[in-house]
Amino acid sequence: NARFKFFFNSLSLFQVCGPRLKHKCEGFNYLNGQCVEINPHFTAAETLKPAFQECHVIPPLDAVILFDDSGSITSENFETMIRFIKNLIAMFLDTRAQVAVAKFSTKVSAVFHFENFAVKRDPDQLMKDVTQAQGHTYTPSAIRFVLEEMFSEKVGMRSNSQKLLLVITDGKSNDPKEEFKNVILKANERDITRFAIGVGKEYSYPELELIASSPQFVFETESFSALTLILNQLKKKIFSIEGTDSFQMELSQGGFSAALSEGSRMFGAVGAYSWSGGIVQDLTRQMLNSSFINATNMEEDIRDSYLGYSIAVASVNGHVVYFAGAPRHRHKGLVLGFTQNDQNHSWTISHRIYGSQLGSYFGAELCVVGVSELLAVGAPLYHAHGVGGEVQELNCSAILRGVVGNEFGRFGTSLAAIQDLNGDGFKELAVGAPQEEKGKGAIYIFLGQPGGIRTEYSQRVSGAAVEGGLQYFGVALHSAGDLTSDALTDVIVGSRGAVTVLRSQPVMCLPINVTVDPPIIHQKFFHCSAPLGLNTPVATVTICMTVKEIVKGDIQGPLGSVVSVALELKLDPWARAPRLLFVPRSASFLWTLNGNLSSISPVCTTLYISIPECISDYHEVPLTGKMKVTTEVIPGTGGLSPVLSPDCWPGFTEMVVLEKVCGEDHVCISDLNVSLSFMSDTVVSTAGYPVILSVEVSNNGEDSTDTELFLHHPTILSFTRIKTVRYSLKTASMCHLIVCSIPLLTDQPIRFGFTRNISSDNQFLSALYLCVLQIVTELEVPSQALAVLIASLSVIFGLIAMTIIFVLLYKVSTKLFNSS
Repeated sequence: NARFKFFFNSLSLFQVCGPRLKHKCEGFNYLNGQCVEINPHFTAAETLKPAFQECHVIPPLDAVILFDDSGSITSENFETMIRFIKNLIAMFLDTRAQVAVAKFSTKVSAVFHFENFAVKRDPDQLMKDVTQAQGHTYTPSAIRFVLEEMFSEKVGMRSNSQKLLLVITDGKSNDPKEEFKNVILKANERDITRFAIGVGKEYSYPELELIASSPQFVFETESFSALTLILNQLKKKIFSIEGTDSFQMELSQGGFSAALSEGSRMFGAVGAYSWSGGIVQDLTRQMLNSSFINATNMEEDIRDSYLGYSIAVASVNGHVVYFAGAPRHRHKGLVLGFTQNDQNHSWTISHRIYGSQLGSYFGAELCVVGVSELLAVGAPLYHAHGVGGEVQELNCSAILRGVVGNEFGRFGTSLAAIQDLNGDGFKELAVGAPQEEKGKGAIYIFLGQPGGIRTEYSQRVSGAAVEGGLQYFGVALHSAGDLTSDALTDVIVGSRGAVTVLRSQPVMCLPINVTVDPPIIHQKFFHCSAPLGLNTPVATVTICMTVKEIVKGDIQGPLGSVVSVALELKLDPWARAPRLLFVPRSASFLWTLNGNLSSISPVCTTLYISIPECISDYHEVPLTGKMKVTTEVIPGTGGLSPVLSPDCWPGFTEMVVLEKVCGEDHVCISDLNVSLSFMSDTVVSTAGYPVILSVEVSNNGEDSTDTELFLHHPTILSFTRIKTVRYSLKTASMCHLIVCSIPLLTDQPIRFGFTRNISSDNQFLSALYLCVLQIVTELEVPSQALAVLIASLSVIFGLIAMTIIFVLLYKVSTKLFNSS
C-alpha cells in the first residue's frame, strides 16, 4: 500500500519517500512517512521523517449511560429505548473506551458496571435482564448515584480516564430530595463531560441545559422511534471528546509528495489535521527548522481534501509560489498556491484553482514546465465519452488527453517536465496513463512550444512495447536528466514492482531543397494551339538532401553514416492524366540513398521533365516527395539510433509553374457568352417526347480555364443525355441542375446538345416556371480567382409561347372530341 515518490537534487542524490510508515501509540496505529536520500553509490545518505508525530498520551474514555424507566414510558417505547442503548454500547466495542449503564425512576440502580463490560463486551448479554420500574422521575438523585457509585475504581473505572455521562429522559424531574445545582457542581469538580437527550414532549429543555456540559451536547427527539436518527451525530460528538476523531499529525503521511526548490525541501502531508492536509517545508537538514503550511483557517470545507497530494514550486511575477493539490476538495478538486510574506514570514493563499467535474481528482498531480513556469494539473479520474483522465495547462487554458477509447486509463496520474528533446529550446511534458491497455499502461510525450505545450502528443510509449510483463507502466514519472553519461535526456518510469529508464535518441532532420530550371515552363512547349515540346525534356528538377544533426549529445561521428532514405517523387499525383512526366515517360521516380548523407555537403540528383500532350489546365503542377527513413544502431552507444524530428516532415510538395497564356500581364480576362435554342419549335405533351436544347458557349477574351456551365430546367423534363462533354446530374427541389465542365475555353465556341424527355407523372402546364442558367468560370489570374457569369434563360419566353400553343391544342382537341 506504499506510495513512493522520488526526485533528484543538485548533489546527485535522489530521494525516496514511503508515506505509510506505521508505529503504534496507545493502541492506535500512527501513519507517518519516512524519506531516504540515496547517494550515487546507492546507499542511504540521510533519513527524514516529515510531519512525524511522536507518541502522546490519549486518555481512555469511561462512559455511563443513565436512562429513564419511569411510568410515563410505555412498554413499547421502553423496548425501543433499550434497542437504542444497545446500539450506543456497540459504538464502544472497537475502541479503548468502557461503558456502564444505570436506570432510574423513583429509585436508581446499575444495570452493569465497567468491570462487567470489561469481561464481556456483548450488548445483548449485558442488557438482557433489564426491567422497567415505572416510578417517578428523580433525575438529580440518579445523577448523584452515578457520580458516587458508578464512576468508582471499585467497579472498574480507570483513574486516568476521561469521563462521560449520557442522560436519557422523557419528562421533567419531580425529585423532592435533590437539586440539579448540587449534583452538577459535583460533576464539574470531577471533570465529567455530560450529554442530555430529551424524548417526546414532556421533558424540560432548561433541565437538559443544566445537565449537559454545553448547549451543543443537548439532543432532542420527538419520539423514541426517532432516537436512531441522532445516533451518528451523538457518536461523532462522543468520540471528539475522546480525541480519536480529531487528528493533527498522527495520520499525516508525510512524504506523500515531494518537491525541491533553492535549498528548501517540501513534503506533502495529506493526512494532517483530519485529512485536511498541508505542506511541510524543511529549510535545514534533519527537519530541525521545518514549518507546516496549511489552509485550515483560510479555506472553507478543507477537511478531507487531501491537500498536499501533489506539490510543485513555481516563480510567479517574481515571487516563489508553493502549489498544492487537494483532489478531494468538495469532491471536485482544488489547487492552492501559497506565497510567503517577506516581512512577517506568514503564508497566505495567493492562487485558487477549482476543479469542475465531480470525482475527477483534479489536482492529483502537479508539474511546472519550462521557463514560462507553466503549471500542468492532472485530473486522472476525469470522465467523458472515450476519455479517461486529462491534464489542464492553466497558463494557456489548454487540455491534454490521451488516445480516445481508454475511458479507464487514468491519463494524468503522473507528470514530469523533461529537458528539450527536439532541439527547439522548450521543455517537454511526460504524462503517465498507467491503466491504459487493461492495466499495462503507457506514457505520452507532449512537446513544448512558445507559451505552453502542444496539445497533440508526439510520442506514445506503451508498457507492453517496453516489456511484456509490466503492469501500470507510467504510475510514476521523473525526468532524471542524464543517467547514461551520453549527454542525452533520460526518463524514469515507474510500474508495479519495477522501474524503467527510457533513453532518448539522437534527433536529426533531413532538409530537402528542390530547384526547377527554368522556374516557369514557357507556353510554347504545352499550349494546345502550337505545342512544340511534346515528349522532349522541357525542364530539369534538382533535388538535394542533407542531414541536420539537431540533438546529438556526446555521440561521435556523423549521423548520416547510419541513415538510409528512399524518396518517392511524383508529378501531378492527384490528376487522372498527369500533365508532366519524368523522362522517359513516368509520373514517379524512386531515389535511394544508403549511408552517404552528410551534414556538410548535400547529396543531389537531377531529373528531366517532359510534356506528354498539350495542356489546357494552367494551374501549377504539384511535385510531391515522400521519404521512408531507416536507421542503424550507432556503434558504441548501447543501442541508440537517430530518429527524425517530429517537426521535420518526411515529405514535401513543390509546385512546377506553367506560364499563364494571358498576355504580358499574366492576368486572364475572359469574355464569356452563352446562347440557347430549341432544335424544334413544336413540343408534344406526351410522355417520352424528346426536347432538344442547343447551348453555345463562346469566349471573346483571353483563355478561361475550369469553366462550368450550370443548366436548370423544369422538373417536368427528365434529363437523358448530353453530347460532347462530361457532365454530372444533380437534383434541386423544383428544378433539375446539369453541370458541364469545360477545361479550357478559348476563342473557339463550344456547342452542347441537351436531350430531355417529358416525364410521364407530371402535368407540363402546371410545372412550367422560371429557371436560371449560370455559367461559372475560373479566370487565369495569379490567385486563380473565380469569376461568375450569370445569363438569364431567354428561352423561357419560347417556353411560355409553347405553353400557349399547348393550351390551344388542348382546347382544339377537346372540341374535336366533343363534336365526334
